[in-house]
Amino acid sequence: MASDNYIPEIGTENRIDNKLRTMRGAIGGLMEHSNKIRIASGYFRLSGIVELEEDFRRFFARSEKNKIELLISNQYDTKSTDTRVVLGIAEGLADYSTESFYLDNQFYQELVEWIKTGRIEVKIFVDEKFYKTHSKADIAFLHGKAYVFSAADEFISNSVLIGSSNFTYGGLVANRELNMITSDSFPTIRAWFDEMWFEYSEPYTDKLLNDLEFQKEHYSKPKVVYTPIEYFYWNLGKYFGKKTSEALVSRVKEIEKKLPYPSHKNGKKYFTHQFYGILHVYQALKDFDTQILADGVGLGKTLEAASIIKLYLQDLLSKNDKRRILILANDRLREQWVKELENVGVSLSQIDVTTRQKFTGLSEDEVHSYAETYALVVIDEAHEGFLRKNNKAYQNMQAMVFYARDTQSRTIRGLLLTATPWNNSREDVIRLGLLFLNIQKVPKQRQYYNYVLSNREKLLYDVKDSGNYNHNAYVEFWKDLFYQRTRTSLANDQYLSDRYPKREFPLEDNEEPFTITYSPDVSQALKEILERLIELKLPYQDTVWQYFGSDKESNVILRQRFQLLRRADSSNAAFGKSLENIKMKLEAFQKDILNLQNESLSQVKKHFYSKVNGDYAEDFINFEEGFDFSSDFDDNEADLNKSQRDRIRLIDEKLTEQTLTPLLTEMLEDAISDIQNLDEILEQWEITSKKDEKQKIILNQIKEIISGGGKVLIFSEFSDTVENYFQEMILDKTILEAGVGMIYGGSNRVNHDESTKKEVLGRFSPNSKSYELFDKKEISVLIGTDAISTGQNLQDADHIITIELPYNPMRLEQRIGRIDRPKMKGENRIFVYAFPSEEVISAELKLSERFEGKAKGATTDTQGDFKLPFFHNGSYKGVVESLSDNNNNSEKNIQNELLASVSEFEACERVRDFYEKIGDNFVKNREFQFFPYSFSYKESMLLFQTELNDINDNFIQKTAPTIWDISSRKQVNFLKAESSIREILQKNASLEIVRADNLVNNCIAEQMNIANEIVGEYNKNLKTVSELEQQPTYILGLRKILLDNMQRYKNNFIKQNVSGKEFNNIVQSLNQRGFNSEQQIFLRNLKDTEGNLSTLKIHENIWNNLKRFVEVFGNKSVYEDKFIFEQSKNKANSQHSHLNIICGVLKAD
Repeated sequence: MASDNYIPEIGTENRIDNKLRTMRGAIGGLMEHSNKIRIASGYFRLSGIVELEEDFRRFFARSEKNKIELLISNQYDTKSTDTRVVLGIAEGLADYSTESFYLDNQFYQELVEWIKTGRIEVKIFVDEKFYKTHSKADIAFLHGKAYVFSAADEFISNSVLIGSSNFTYGGLVANRELNMITSDSFPTIRAWFDEMWFEYSEPYTDKLLNDLEFQKEHYSKPKVVYTPIEYFYWNLGKYFGKKTSEALVSRVKEIEKKLPYPSHKNGKKYFTHQFYGILHVYQALKDFDTQILADGVGLGKTLEAASIIKLYLQDLLSKNDKRRILILANDRLREQWVKELENVGVSLSQIDVTTRQKFTGLSEDEVHSYAETYALVVIDEAHEGFLRKNNKAYQNMQAMVFYARDTQSRTIRGLLLTATPWNNSREDVIRLGLLFLNIQKVPKQRQYYNYVLSNREKLLYDVKDSGNYNHNAYVEFWKDLFYQRTRTSLANDQYLSDRYPKREFPLEDNEEPFTITYSPDVSQALKEILERLIELKLPYQDTVWQYFGSDKESNVILRQRFQLLRRADSSNAAFGKSLENIKMKLEAFQKDILNLQNESLSQVKKHFYSKVNGDYAEDFINFEEGFDFSSDFDDNEADLNKSQRDRIRLIDEKLTEQTLTPLLTEMLEDAISDIQNLDEILEQWEITSKKDEKQKIILNQIKEIISGGGKVLIFSEFSDTVENYFQEMILDKTILEAGVGMIYGGSNRVNHDESTKKEVLGRFSPNSKSYELFDKKEISVLIGTDAISTGQNLQDADHIITIELPYNPMRLEQRIGRIDRPKMKGENRIFVYAFPSEEVISAELKLSERFEGKAKGATTDTQGDFKLPFFHNGSYKGVVESLSDNNNNSEKNIQNELLASVSEFEACERVRDFYEKIGDNFVKNREFQFFPYSFSYKESMLLFQTELNDINDNFIQKTAPTIWDISSRKQVNFLKAESSIREILQKNASLEIVRADNLVNNCIAEQMNIANEIVGEYNKNLKTVSELEQQPTYILGLRKILLDNMQRYKNNFIKQNVSGKEFNNIVQSLNQRGFNSEQQIFLRNLKDTEGNLSTLKIHENIWNNLKRFVEVFGNKSVYEDKFIFEQSKNKANSQHSHLNIICGVLKAD
């Protein structure tokens, strides 16, 4: 291939002048996708064709039907027709030696063969006068130059390169020419060519061959053909390449084609990580009957899952399986699921969507019915309710899986979605992985297999048990069952084809986090109001805990207090409504207590019993609607029930005939005091709230963004804030002209008009939503609640404003995630703005200090220390640092070895595609100098296997293929090697043979140093002979126990169909052999917590599982094991070990 191949495009840069874009590159790029080429050129030179040597080879290798028609002009000096003179590049006599060139003799022979066999058919243009006189003097000259390409695939259309370039070195590369590509003119120019070809030209094959031979003998130099760099890339495909089945890829692409989304820069609708995620998870789901898709927030898990559901339904249909698919998802996510399922073409008649709460309440019969009805269960937000074995949801699901598999003999699979598979410990990971895992499908060589089989999965997660915890087994478990990419990993993946944008925070200063500045009078008034507010008793909040419990704040109270501060930070409108609401609740509470003073003890108790349920129900509703205070709350139904039971117990214990009057009196006095204080606060607030200074700052920021041509997405947690801001924006002429939309609850507006949610989103982000505007105007501003923070792709926008900071940084991540996608056009960066105030920050800190002081020693409600996520050591740390800490915290349990590499999938497929296009034989009878070494001006790498031998030259092992950088003498990972070599394809260095010889000799000398390093590393990691020879001290004891008890367990041998003789031979050999990793794990599982052999475990793992014992220890003969055991003692010797070079690229300085 030409080193600068490209497919020319019609447009403003359609100028091919051999400066920025060469004619050689254009021809090479179009040849790759053509099946017939027609060339009309005044001159045709070997100097030109050698520039496209590999392109010609590939063109004719692709199909035996591929053909070139070559129409050339008079090759004679018309002033002296008796003398056969080859002309130069000008239309007259020229010194041909200016086009001397290097020629590969093998390629020349191929060219001659193509011409002789008619694959290149050659004619000379003569024109009509020649047919009258038949005089060579009357042969006309063909000035027209045209390269006509008939398309072979969808990558190009029928095209013509037309302009000044002849088919010579000068015309294709060296001269300043002018050419352009056209498709519209293809029929006209092809008709012109065919007329010249059939009407005014004569066969010229023999004479052209003579001309070519003349050029070869007089003006070519022998070309030394070195191994092309493509050979290294081809070997990457051979040893590292992987491909998903073409059938599966085709199915996914068919789903992708019909998605109602616009295409990205690469022509695809899925992002790259989504496409490869679908392929991997679908296949792994079939392999293990479960997968946990654990991508980070905002990476599109729902779309991936919906696509997998579509594939799964196709499978069920092909098997005539009438079962359905069950999705467990919160009600707030239902709309998103329905939409994504419709987008991938899934009929909702085949799907049932329900909540975890409803599933938890199923009876045993209903669980069995579910087991018979559903073939696949998809659990969204699987970390809610499925992390603990004692959760009812977990137990019901286990019962459903057991009934389907063991009673009904049905295949049932589970796809779990969560961005946080590890909340508290590794045990979370193990619980999620085991929920649907079919242990029968796990390869027996997996280290975790025996743990799960013997119910000892604790050894996969209990890191405190350092003697038994097996990290390698944990990693195997994760890699088999979990698939996770994070935004950080995708953004930092330098090899990924579509990277996530860079985040910028224009308001943040590296020295000082940004906070808004109120005028002094407003600032002072707001501080006083907030300080007085957090001191209110508010007796209607979790009344039972406040008055019957210990002197500690409850989570219910804490959430409600911080929610109030959030509303103060949101808008004057929201905060004012909250103050009025508090007064209403205080007055209602006062009235209730006054009434209760006249009631009996039993009636008072009944009232407070109802308060327990009411407080929690109200708080739970607030939590579900958007106040995401803590991921711990409602994590387990048992916790919630315990809190309610604790309060009922307090009512029964504390409320007696003796305490009734004093307690009610205390409540009443607190209510009266709060009402009086609140009246004063409201009076002060009426003055302070007349001017919303924060709103003015934010509106100015919005106008600055849209004046620069940007689009801005604005979030608030509160619908009254959204409504208030929207009304202010449509009063502003600048914002109204740019267009503003609003979405919250059931309210959807564009400017002054009612609208639909689809229209609002479409007009705001028409590219990402594939929305046809028709006569409607695009809008540049959108404000809404967190109802649009999940499941929406709005990356037409590049600015996001959060009016108040949510308490959970994950919620802020979800908001940013709406625009934080690889950009379809423009700069790949986004801008994030937040506007916290010092006054609210101060109040939050005081409230948290108050809570911390009362939380020590608390029970369920106040368990653990409370921490504000945007604060550190008593001060606000800013958005940048908070988000960074949040990402680090969410990823702190994710080791690099566990993250899936999207770019590695891409690279593995690229090199495999390259390998398969060329085939199993790269060389194909060609001879290369210094094979298998290539030469470049940039990279210096070796691909090899190391043969390790000991001091007696006995073979130890051959390593897997490894890539090393020669200059740094360090190993290079596959991804870096693939990227580096791909960058220099077709950029082979041109070297004198002496220089090439020196480079190869230097490389061979350096190979000894590399081998020494590899041998040293191998020996360093090798266990000493004494360690390897040391048998576990309990092996002799185990051997004796098994031999002594064989007769006692003879019925077990009969029932389990195991040969006693084979068992006896294995047991006899235990003290004469080494043990592989699987056998060592099995042996460790026979010990108790103190490291002694356990009779119970021997009974469970051996006598009740004889087949497994024979399988683990009988897979090799005693002699084979002993041979491996003896071999493994040997250290490698650098003098006898060597590198087996597969290929290399050597750097020419």
